[in-house]
Amino acid sequence: MRKLLCFLLSVIMILGIFLVAASASNIVDSGVCGDNLTWSLENNGTLIINGNGTMNDYSFWKNRVENGVEDKHYVYFSNVDIHDGCTNIGHYAFADCLGLVSVSMPNSVTNIGAFAFSNCNFTSITLSNSIINIFTSAFYKCENLTSITIPDGVTTISDHTFYKCKSLKSVAIPGSIKNINVEAFEDCTSLTDVYYFGTEAQWNTIEIAHGNDGLLNATFHYNVTPTPETTAITETPASTVESTATEVFTSTEASSTDAFTTMAPTTVAQTTADALEITKTSPTTPAQPAVTAGDINGDGKVTSSDARFALRAAARLEKLNEQQKLAADVNHDGKVNSVDARILLRVAARLQTL
Repeated sequence: MRKLLCFLLSVIMILGIFLVAASASNIVDSGVCGDNLTWSLENNGTLIINGNGTMNDYSFWKNRVENGVEDKHYVYFSNVDIHDGCTNIGHYAFADCLGLVSVSMPNSVTNIGAFAFSNCNFTSITLSNSIINIFTSAFYKCENLTSITIPDGVTTISDHTFYKCKSLKSVAIPGSIKNINVEAFEDCTSLTDVYYFGTEAQWNTIEIAHGNDGLLNATFHYNVTPTPETTAITETPASTVESTATEVFTSTEASSTDAFTTMAPTTVAQTTADALEITKTSPTTPAQPAVTAGDINGDGKVTSSDARFALRAAARLEKLNEQQKLAADVNHDGKVNSVDARILLRVAARLQTL
């Protein structure tokens, strides 16, 4: 009997070790993103945030590539799963994550930082019911976003929050809103319906700054009960970038790096509408004497930054000059597309040579 028990315990231990190893094999990389928060990236493109407390603030301008740290995962994860316990989304945390199409946010989150999801490609996002602050430009230029419900408890829709969300058709606004700041809904050209949870008289007391014509010209629905049906959108635009980013991620064995390298805390000022525009190379820039295949940014090497340039160009979010196009077209088919981005990422990860 004792031998049988020892045998069964041995089998259980072996199975436990096997399951842990199998689970670990799904993790591409991991790191920290707060004093008590960690992140892990799974090979299916899901980024998981675990732990308790506040997330670090980041700086878009440093692009998380400073100090020699190359970010090989920043663009390519497609899903973010934030577990209960995280209390805020840091400034610029997911800014310019072109492949991000799905976000799971727990009710423990109370603040969304400035530019936190700017230039992402999800069509919808369900916000935490506990949110009280959404900082400037949080959803700046999310051009595929079609609908959103702002949680009750938020009192201000900050400057440029939904600036250039050109596919936004429907927004649900709680009665707790007191201010809608400058250009919060500027260039929301598809906005047709506003669902307000208060009365028309309450709406008329809200201070609305200039640059919100897209909101004011929509059809208003007052005394709406905040239910999921309120902002249901049946027509969802197809996302070319979604399939592109998924293809690049799933076809590539990414090497280990710290995708969430922390920058010094940044003070986020009220930003002008042009603050996040990517600087484009002038067509009058003198041609370089030679073109190195894959070296789109001209730094003398092929890195994940070049793969990112190619992916942005394929998604028509970045305009390349002739020199850059020649460098980006690594499969020599006369165009820059996701295939080139995938090849460049493999080269950066030393899984392929040009």
